[in-house]
Amino acid sequence: MTDILYPQESPEKVTKKQKESLAKELDWLLKDTRTQINNNVTEGLLECKERLIHSQGSKLVISSGRSEALKGIVVRVGTGLLSCDLKLKLATLPAPHNSNSTGNHAIDVSLGSVYTLAQVVDTVNLIDEAVEGVRRARYGNSDLVLAMLTRLLTLVRTATSRVKCPAESLKFPLRAPPERNLFTPELPRDLVINFYLEDSSIVTDVRVISEVENEQDVGFFQSIGLRTRRTGSSNVIEYNGRRVVEVERHRVESQDPNLISATAKLKALENHIAVLKRRIELLNSL
Repeated sequence: MTDILYPQESPEKVTKKQKESLAKELDWLLKDTRTQINNNVTEGLLECKERLIHSQGSKLVISSGRSEALKGIVVRVGTGLLSCDLKLKLATLPAPHNSNSTGNHAIDVSLGSVYTLAQVVDTVNLIDEAVEGVRRARYGNSDLVLAMLTRLLTLVRTATSRVKCPAESLKFPLRAPPERNLFTPELPRDLVINFYLEDSSIVTDVRVISEVENEQDVGFFQSIGLRTRRTGSSNVIEYNGRRVVEVERHRVESQDPNLISATAKLKALENHIAVLKRRIELLNSL
């Protein structure tokens, strides 16, 4: 049994109606995309920004566990660390010349000025750029909307990656030594302290380094690290114009609830924008 439409329409008329139907569906899709971008996505981006620059900040505990090598409190407010109080108990850090200490050398360190977190600064700037791009977007046709969504998706993905993984330039040995007044008291020459973001946590990365005069020194410093069970790497590293070897390292991650929330929201927005983009691409392919 065969079903036949009556009266039969010409192929040209059928094609025309199909195009009209697709045009109406695309028009509805563009309007819906505009509504979702202007409302849901923009609100989500601004919410992420608020969590990153929250005025009350986040007070986080730093603890290396049973080793007790690294203890303290750090406070992140907005794009920087406003305060930090660390107690370091390091096996390989040389004691001051006027000290009679023969055991682990303890040192108290605090921030003398704000420690800027470049990753948070970059993320906030990317969010601002995304919001401005939405504000200036044009929805005249699908090509314009796809271009806007592609750019928006790139910005949100980049913002997400900033708080999840630091660039190598922000870590030892590529990061430049801090300004003299950043830490109080001024850090010993052989002590390096870095802060950065990884997996939505504040990482406190502490190293004791020693300058290498010749290759025989490498084996000596490696044996020190093995005896103290604090060895990180026996490779010779170029740092601040010196050839050094790392003899002790302690790395502690402190989870920041606001960073975790902002990262999760950015990831959800990334997935939402990708869906909006795919459905327009699908309709365009018909």
